Formats: sequence, structure tokens, C-alpha cells
Amino acid sequence: MTSDLYDSLRKASLQENIEALETASELGIEKVVLHPGYVTGMGKFVIDRAKKYGLESIEAILKKANSLGITLCIENMFPQAIFLTQPYEFQEVFDSFPEIRLALDIGHANLGGDRNRALEFIQRYGYRIGHIHANDNFGKEDNHLPIGAGIIDFERIIKSLKETSYDETITIEVFSKDRDYLSLSKEKVKKMWESL
Repeated sequence: MTSDLYDSLRKASLQENIEALETASELGIEKVVLHPGYVTGMGKFVIDRAKKYGLESIEAILKKANSLGITLCIENMFPQAIFLTQPYEFQEVFDSFPEIRLALDIGHANLGGDRNRALEFIQRYGYRIGHIHANDNFGKEDNHLPIGAGIIDFERIIKSLKETSYDETITIEVFSKDRDYLSLSKEKVKKMWESL
């Protein structure tokens, strides 16, 4: 909603993000991930205006995060969001906001195309990656499958991350009632990381 054309919705969304940052600070959290604004409704017909609002919201959220000593990581989105889905789109954000980091969602990078864009994100912005979301899919939906249950080549992606000397955090985003899949995915990623 931080890219919404309606001022009232944008302001409410921005306030929720600010309050979330304040709560994170109270809990001693040092790093947060932000989903940038989705472009929806009539915003699709005035895309430049919606993106402008989204960037203004990112700036306000980043200013608050900086004041609280929290690192803000902006996540690459899935194609339906229209905003900040492709690697090249992040250059303006990184040029405008040097302290912002990338939260690379490997599953999102695999959607809406014939290839996983995670490698391009890593090659272009490896030095800016501050967090990883790891989950699998078949390239059509954001399924949050266990690692190895979809088509994503995690070995290749992890190898590329290691080549950038990545030494930050990884969240295993596996959505299943059976917690064994989460543990199994964690062990797979750990084993790949250690063996490469």
C-alpha cells in the first residue's frame, strides 16, 4: 500500500511500517526486511506516479530505520507487484539510498520468466545483499516449497553467493504444517554451503 494512489492508504501503510520499526527497535532487532509497495488498481495506468510514491515511502521508512540503528533490507518482489521485481530496477534505489541493502528472495527471483534472476541479482548487487529468503517453486507460483521440491538450482546460487563472500543471514521460508520440511531444508542449505 506504500505505492497506492490514495493518500490515506499510503499514509496508513507508512504509519504501520514506522510502528513496526519502533517495535523492532524495542525488541533489539538490528535488521528488517521491507516489501516495497505493490502497484495495484488504477496505479497500473499511472505506473510512474505509483513508483514515485513507492520510492517516497521507502525514503521515509529508511529514515526511520536509520534513526533507530536498524538496517533496512528491501526485498525483490514477484512480477505481479510490478515494482522492484527485476534486477535493473534496484539501481535507482541503491543510487538514491546508499545505506539500504537487498533482501534477495530466491523464490521470487524464479517467478515470471524462463530463468531464475537470483544469479543476476547476486552478480550485480552481491556487495549490497544483507539477507536471503530461501524457498523453492516451479517458476509459476510463490509456493514456498521445501528446498529441492521445485526446480531452483540452489547449489549454483549458493556457490555464487559464496563467491561474493556473503556472510549475512538466511531465512528458510518453507510454508508447511509439517515442520520436518523446514528442518530438512535448513540442513540441505547448510550442507550445500559447507561443501561448496
